[in-house]
Amino acid sequence: MISTLNILQANLHKSSGVQDALYNDPDIWDFDAILIQEPHYWEIAGNLQITAAGPNFEVIKPKTTQRENQTQRIRSCMWINRNIEYAQVTMNSNDITTIVMKHGTRSILLASIYIPSIGNGHEIDEQELHTRLQEVQEVIIRECSDNPDLEIFIAGDFNRHDIVWGGNEVALGTRQGEGGRILDFIEENNLQLLTQRGVPTWERNESTSTIDLTMASERLFEDRDTCQPFKNEYGSDHRAIHTAISMGDVIEDPTAPRYLLQKADWKAIRDKIRQHLADIPFPTDDLEAMQSYIQEVTQTAIEQHCPKAKPSKYAKRWWSNELTSMRKEYTRTRNLARSRRRQGRREDRLETAAKIARHDFHHAIKKHKKQHWTEFLGESTNIWKAAQYLDPSKRSSFGRITSIKGHGGEVIQDKAKIAKELLHSFFPEPPTPQRPEHTGDTIVDQLFSKALTIDEIEKALFSANPDKAAGSDGLTIRVWREVWPVLQQQIYTLFSTA
Repeated sequence: MISTLNILQANLHKSSGVQDALYNDPDIWDFDAILIQEPHYWEIAGNLQITAAGPNFEVIKPKTTQRENQTQRIRSCMWINRNIEYAQVTMNSNDITTIVMKHGTRSILLASIYIPSIGNGHEIDEQELHTRLQEVQEVIIRECSDNPDLEIFIAGDFNRHDIVWGGNEVALGTRQGEGGRILDFIEENNLQLLTQRGVPTWERNESTSTIDLTMASERLFEDRDTCQPFKNEYGSDHRAIHTAISMGDVIEDPTAPRYLLQKADWKAIRDKIRQHLADIPFPTDDLEAMQSYIQEVTQTAIEQHCPKAKPSKYAKRWWSNELTSMRKEYTRTRNLARSRRRQGRREDRLETAAKIARHDFHHAIKKHKKQHWTEFLGESTNIWKAAQYLDPSKRSSFGRITSIKGHGGEVIQDKAKIAKELLHSFFPEPPTPQRPEHTGDTIVDQLFSKALTIDEIEKALFSANPDKAAGSDGLTIRVWREVWPVLQQQIYTLFSTA
């Protein structure tokens, strides 16, 4: 099976609605990387924050030498699949996010870049472009000196026009030639342009242009399967660009299965183990063989009679089927309006319908998020989780958190009583210690003079936390408790031999 590197490049127009729509789209959950420009962000206690991207991705902000503050702007970031091994590279700009990722046997430098739009004067505009490209080029030279086989993939919003990627229509406009420095950068670093010539990546009202560019080194360019606008719309004026590259090697999923042990058929599991014990004798002459036997017979029974957890249907709990339907309707309406417009048959009815669908979609997202937050705060068990998100000096919603109640159910308002109640809840009175009877033997004598008993193993097993994190096999202490009635003799033999 040939593995594929899937990368999505998307300008989110600094919109929380667009960002919410993107990370709740199940079509991108298996992608390796999402390269983002103009994300939605906010400032908390002097730190710039970006919305988490659900359970499948890790958010990577630009790593700069500058200290974060509210005067800065984050105009670039990445969402990296949690199964990807990577190392982030330090830059000198919040407009560039760069990592070196591992995909099988290949190392790839990924860069998400944002170039400010033209409008500050020719010299300033050229300096903005030159500074950022020079920053990326220095990183390429530095990283390639350490790893000559390093491959390069760069995508972003370059905000420049040129006939090379914009098509013949650009030649008739006044902005032809803005991409000269970009073309020099591509040539100097032996890159190839993956962007399809003349395919619009930005659209607003009746204007379209190609300003989102994707470029890669020679091998990635040759191995590409596609580089084109993504099929789904999220509400931005930029189209998301999907690039798929055949990597040529198999990537195995290292994630261990997570069993739903509360739904396991334990009777059937124990019966299966008894049958295995009757069919294949338990080895008693080799310690490793005993351990492998117990592990295999238990794992086989669990596989057959215990369901596995399925991935969450949505990246965020507040997402719903209604929002998915609204996103699809918005995508359908906008695509239809765009198709008519390209045919020269612009219909005001369709344009209005697309705008209404976009407004309703983003309004519904905000409504669902607010409703879920209110319900979340209504659960008293969530008080400390909510306290991590809220600043009581800045947000009035902190006052909606359920009050602390006493044993009789009465609301406690006095600070001294609140402190006493918290102290009692978190630090209850310890049990009275029991002194062991003195036997005259030292601890060392007891350890080496007394053989391990089956009762001691059982006591240790049933005193451990049954739901501690599972090992690489996905089995917890609860499993060994449940199979103890049929495997106790074999487990005892294993421990006593060891």
